[in-house]
Amino acid sequence: MRLLLTSVEQGLIFSVLAMGVFLTYKILDTPDLSVEGTFPFGAFLFARFIMSGMNPILSTLLAFFIGSLAGLLTTTLFIRLKIKPILAGILTMTILYSVNLKINGKSNVPLFSYDSIFGFGPTLLILIIIAIVVKLLLDLFLKTETGYLLIATGDNETLVKSLGENSNKYKLIGFMLANGLVALSGALMAQHQGFVDITMGASIIVVALASIIIG
Repeated sequence: MRLLLTSVEQGLIFSVLAMGVFLTYKILDTPDLSVEGTFPFGAFLFARFIMSGMNPILSTLLAFFIGSLAGLLTTTLFIRLKIKPILAGILTMTILYSVNLKINGKSNVPLFSYDSIFGFGPTLLILIIIAIVVKLLLDLFLKTETGYLLIATGDNETLVKSLGENSNKYKLIGFMLANGLVALSGALMAQHQGFVDITMGASIIVVALASIIIG
């Protein structure tokens, strides 16, 4: 029973990851391999903040916002430097690997003795609430003018440009939001498993794509 419950909880965490990857792969129709670096990046950021005595809720939110900067780096590489998106994602992932090691000075950080957002109530309930809130906020965003233009950028970039809009701006927004959600998922996973490891992002893109295909 405990194994089933843990599987459901991790599935909810990965649902946040899937929503982030959905933005780049499905909506913007652009592959983003930086996810394998951003996921542990969010986890290591959370670990750094919580170990410095910060509130777990604030630590989680900061992991989201700072994690979104990975999307800024990726878009800068393929928009400004004209590097192919796939290669840009790989470069970002490689850079983040080094950054993650520097954040806490080691590749594995135990968090069992620190507070987490799951201390405020049942883990399953908290994760259900987070997943629903993220989904609702994402849906609301995609129904705004910016959201519609972001979707249009993925469907027909030429149309967006003909409207006098800068399609690169919407790519930037999409990638930053996507990476923020991936980092948030990483921060949640760090709290759920009680430790952070440099390899926790390995093959995570496969999990995300499988989640998108299944649900």
